[in-house]
Amino acid sequence: VARVGPDAQDEGFDALLVPGGAGVRREQHNEALLGWLRDATRRSATRLVFSVCTGSWLLAAAGCLDGMRATANRAALRAGHPQRAGPATSWELDRRWVEHWEGDTLFLTSAGVSAGGDAALRVVELLGGDAAGVAERAEWTRTGTAEEEGEGARPP
Repeated sequence: VARVGPDAQDEGFDALLVPGGAGVRREQHNEALLGWLRDATRRSATRLVFSVCTGSWLLAAAGCLDGMRATANRAALRAGHPQRAGPATSWELDRRWVEHWEGDTLFLTSAGVSAGGDAALRVVELLGGDAAGVAERAEWTRTGTAEEEGEGARPP
Protein backbone atom coordinates (compact mmCIF):
# COMPACT_ATOMS: atom_id res chain seq x y z
CA VAL A 1 0.00 0.00 0.00
CA ALA A 2 1.44 3.31 -1.05
CA ARG A 3 0.36 6.67 0.25
CA VAL A 4 0.30 9.21 -2.51
CA GLY A 5 -1.03 12.68 -3.00
CA PRO A 6 -1.07 15.68 -5.30
CA ASP A 7 2.70 16.31 -4.93
CA ALA A 8 3.80 12.67 -5.24
CA GLN A 9 5.57 11.34 -8.31
CA ASP A 10 4.35 7.80 -8.80
CA GLU A 11 4.32 5.28 -11.61
CA GLY A 12 0.79 4.10 -10.94
CA PHE A 13 -0.85 1.42 -8.87
CA ASP A 14 -3.39 -1.35 -9.18
CA ALA A 15 -6.06 0.13 -6.92
CA LEU A 16 -7.12 3.55 -5.74
CA LEU A 17 -9.33 3.94 -2.64
CA VAL A 18 -11.15 7.25 -2.25
CA PRO A 19 -12.75 7.51 1.21
CA GLY A 20 -15.45 10.00 2.05
CA GLY A 21 -16.03 11.96 5.20
CA ALA A 22 -16.34 15.45 6.58
CA GLY A 23 -13.54 16.89 4.43
CA VAL A 24 -15.27 16.18 1.11
CA ARG A 25 -17.23 19.45 1.10
CA ARG A 26 -13.97 21.40 1.37
CA GLU A 27 -11.89 19.21 -0.93
CA GLN A 28 -14.43 19.19 -3.77
CA HIS A 29 -12.92 22.56 -4.73
CA ASN A 30 -9.26 21.57 -4.29
CA GLU A 31 -8.05 21.69 -7.90
CA ALA A 32 -4.71 20.05 -7.08
CA LEU A 33 -6.50 17.05 -5.55
CA LEU A 34 -9.11 16.87 -8.31
CA GLY A 35 -6.41 17.00 -10.99
CA TRP A 36 -4.48 14.27 -9.21
CA LEU A 37 -7.62 12.09 -9.07
CA ARG A 38 -8.22 12.62 -12.81
CA ASP A 39 -4.64 11.57 -13.60
CA ALA A 40 -4.66 8.63 -11.18
CA THR A 41 -7.89 7.15 -12.53
CA ARG A 42 -6.66 7.38 -16.13
CA ARG A 43 -3.32 5.62 -15.64
CA SER A 44 -3.08 2.35 -17.48
CA ALA A 45 -1.92 0.52 -14.34
CA THR A 46 -5.07 1.46 -12.39
CA ARG A 47 -7.49 -1.48 -12.44
CA LEU A 48 -9.74 -0.59 -9.49
CA VAL A 49 -11.10 2.77 -8.37
CA PHE A 50 -13.06 2.16 -5.16
CA SER A 51 -14.91 4.89 -3.29
CA VAL A 52 -16.66 4.68 0.04
CA CYS A 53 -19.48 6.98 1.14
CA THR A 54 -18.94 10.51 -0.21
CA GLY A 55 -15.62 9.60 -1.86
CA SER A 56 -17.56 9.26 -5.12
CA TRP A 57 -18.57 12.90 -4.71
CA LEU A 58 -14.86 13.81 -5.06
CA LEU A 59 -14.43 11.53 -8.07
CA ALA A 60 -17.48 13.13 -9.68
CA ALA A 61 -16.24 16.66 -8.93
CA ALA A 62 -13.02 15.71 -10.73
CA GLY A 63 -14.99 14.46 -13.74
CA CYS A 64 -13.76 10.88 -13.19
CA LEU A 65 -17.31 9.50 -13.16
CA ASP A 66 -18.65 11.41 -16.16
CA GLY A 67 -21.04 9.20 -18.12
CA MET A 68 -20.87 6.44 -15.50
CA ARG A 69 -23.33 4.97 -13.01
CA ALA A 70 -22.40 5.57 -9.38
CA THR A 71 -23.76 5.91 -5.88
CA ALA A 72 -22.79 7.81 -2.74
CA ASN A 73 -23.97 8.41 0.80
CA ARG A 74 -27.76 8.42 0.66
CA ALA A 75 -28.23 11.52 2.81
CA ALA A 76 -25.84 13.44 0.56
CA LEU A 77 -27.68 12.16 -2.52
CA ARG A 78 -31.07 13.14 -1.08
CA ALA A 79 -29.66 16.64 -0.48
CA GLY A 80 -28.35 16.74 -4.06
CA HIS A 81 -24.70 17.41 -3.16
CA PRO A 82 -23.03 14.75 -5.36
CA GLN A 83 -25.41 15.56 -8.22
CA ARG A 84 -24.34 19.21 -8.16
CA ALA A 85 -20.65 18.25 -7.95
CA GLY A 86 -20.96 15.69 -10.76
CA PRO A 87 -23.96 16.42 -12.98
CA ALA A 88 -22.57 14.19 -15.77
CA THR A 89 -22.72 11.14 -13.49
CA SER A 90 -25.76 8.86 -13.48
CA TRP A 91 -26.45 8.74 -9.74
CA GLU A 92 -28.27 5.68 -8.41
CA LEU A 93 -29.96 6.63 -5.16
CA ASP A 94 -31.22 3.25 -3.96
CA ARG A 95 -28.12 1.14 -4.49
CA ARG A 96 -25.70 -0.01 -1.77
CA TRP A 97 -22.90 -0.18 -4.33
CA VAL A 98 -22.49 0.17 -8.08
CA GLU A 99 -19.97 -1.41 -10.46
CA HIS A 100 -19.06 0.43 -13.63
CA TRP A 101 -16.43 -0.97 -15.99
CA GLU A 102 -14.49 1.46 -18.12
CA GLY A 103 -12.30 -0.74 -20.30
CA ASP A 104 -10.23 -2.90 -17.93
CA THR A 105 -10.82 -0.59 -14.96
CA LEU A 106 -13.57 -1.20 -12.41
CA PHE A 107 -15.08 1.88 -10.79
CA LEU A 108 -16.82 0.63 -7.64
CA THR A 109 -18.77 3.20 -5.63
CA SER A 110 -20.51 2.45 -2.34
CA ALA A 111 -23.28 4.28 -0.51
CA GLY A 112 -21.70 4.37 2.92
CA VAL A 113 -19.36 2.65 5.32
CA SER A 114 -21.36 -0.58 5.75
CA ALA A 115 -22.12 -0.68 2.02
CA GLY A 116 -18.39 -0.22 1.51
CA GLY A 117 -17.81 -3.42 3.48
CA ASP A 118 -20.16 -5.30 1.16
CA ALA A 119 -18.50 -3.73 -1.88
CA ALA A 120 -15.08 -4.76 -0.55
CA LEU A 121 -16.37 -8.34 -0.40
CA ARG A 122 -17.31 -7.94 -4.07
CA VAL A 123 -13.67 -7.09 -4.80
CA VAL A 124 -12.63 -10.27 -2.98
CA GLU A 125 -15.03 -12.22 -5.24
CA LEU A 126 -13.75 -10.59 -8.41
CA LEU A 127 -10.19 -11.45 -7.42
CA GLY A 128 -11.21 -15.08 -6.99
CA GLY A 129 -11.22 -15.08 -3.22
CA ASP A 130 -13.59 -16.56 -0.67
CA ALA A 131 -15.82 -13.59 0.18
CA ALA A 132 -18.09 -15.69 2.40
CA GLY A 133 -15.07 -16.91 4.36
CA VAL A 134 -13.71 -13.37 4.73
CA ALA A 135 -17.11 -12.16 5.94
CA GLU A 136 -17.35 -14.99 8.45
CA ARG A 137 -13.85 -14.39 9.85
CA ALA A 138 -14.60 -10.67 10.11
CA GLU A 139 -17.95 -11.40 11.79
CA TRP A 140 -19.57 -9.41 8.98
CA THR A 141 -23.21 -9.90 8.01
CA ARG A 142 -23.31 -9.23 4.31
CA THR A 143 -26.29 -7.21 3.11
CA GLY A 144 -25.78 -7.01 -0.65
CA THR A 145 -24.39 -9.52 -3.14
CA ALA A 146 -23.61 -8.91 -6.80
CA GLU A 147 -26.83 -10.61 -7.81
CA GLU A 148 -28.89 -8.56 -5.36
CA GLU A 149 -27.25 -5.38 -6.63
CA GLY A 150 -27.86 -6.39 -10.26
CA GLU A 151 -24.18 -6.56 -11.11
CA GLY A 152 -22.40 -9.03 -13.37
CA ALA A 153 -19.53 -11.32 -12.56
CA ARG A 154 -16.96 -9.81 -14.93
CA PRO A 155 -13.44 -10.49 -13.64
CA PRO A 156 -10.91 -7.65 -13.38
